[in-house]
Amino acid sequence: MAEFGTFRTRAAALLFETKGRIVGCTDLRRMDVLPPDVFEQLAGMLRADNPKVERNAFLVSANSVVQLQMQRMIHETNNPGRRTFRVEADARAWLEDVLTVPEQARLAAFIDTAL
Repeated sequence: MAEFGTFRTRAAALLFETKGRIVGCTDLRRMDVLPPDVFEQLAGMLRADNPKVERNAFLVSANSVVQLQMQRMIHETNNPGRRTFRVEADARAWLEDVLTVPEQARLAAFIDTAL
C-alpha cells in the first residue's frame, strides 16, 4: 500500500504540472491482483483525472485477475481513451496515433525496458 501512496503522489504532481492532454502507458504485467483498497483508490484517481487524459494504455498479463479488474475499472470510469492490452505492439500502435516522433521513441524505450 505504501508503494501505491508514492505512485498516487507522483501521478497527482504530474497531472498538475502537465499542460494540455496526457498520454500514458501503465505497465501492470507483474501484478496478479489489485487489493480491494488499492482498486478503489486507483479507480478514484482515474475518475479524478478523466478530463486531462487523452489516452492511457494499461499493459496487463493474460489470464490475470488484474486484467479483469482493469477492464471493470475502465468501464466504470467511462473514458474511451483508456484501454487494456495484453500485447505490447497493440498498445504501442494505439498510443502512437496521438504521439509525436520523440514521444513515440520514449514510449518504445519504456515498453522495451518495462519488464
